[in-house]
Amino acid sequence: MPRYRGIPVCAVLSLMAGCAAAAAVPATSTVQTTATATASVTATTVETSLVTATTTVTSVVQTTPGRPDPGAAGPDGGPTCPVDPAYHDEDTDGLAAEVIAAWTEAETAAAAAGVTMCVNDGKRSRAQQQATYDDYVDRHGAAAAEQYVLPPDRSAHVAGYAVDVQPAASAAWLEATNGSLGFCRMYDNEVWHFEFAETFRLGCPPRRAAPQG
Repeated sequence: MPRYRGIPVCAVLSLMAGCAAAAAVPATSTVQTTATATASVTATTVETSLVTATTTVTSVVQTTPGRPDPGAAGPDGGPTCPVDPAYHDEDTDGLAAEVIAAWTEAETAAAAAGVTMCVNDGKRSRAQQQATYDDYVDRHGAAAAEQYVLPPDRSAHVAGYAVDVQPAASAAWLEATNGSLGFCRMYDNEVWHFEFAETFRLGCPPRRAAPQG
């Protein structure tokens, strides 16, 4: 550890960073942590000796790969569902990576059973979810909307973990798997709405009457 006239530099730094921190790093170093601070002490002697000890702390931002962005819009519509033109078959873009993988697995299993499943609606942004809620209010009234649409901060569509499966026969097939593929029907009044969780593979949780119920 650097010394000035026999006095440890850590004694000078202790008020700012602590002696232990100074002993753990060279005279000039960069330390990564979660805050930013700089302590710099310069001591000069009559012989023009110079001792400089600098500790720099910078922030590190952690990100989680595959986690959907709640503000990112999902596909709006898509190709017609091949087994029922009344519905769309959206791409799974924007859903969580594990949901996309599980949906591919579920589609393969369904196809082996002669069933075609369509994603009529998947990922939504906060704005898309709010627009869906507002549309329900306009068409059916606020009381009805409360039974079918969650606000953006509570929606699994916004979080990227929900799919609306159509047609009804395909949704019934997926429901009958009882979560073994990772998807469970969540509400009594929405036969099409499924959410994904790895724990569902052990069995689906009890259904609720409605999203707001």
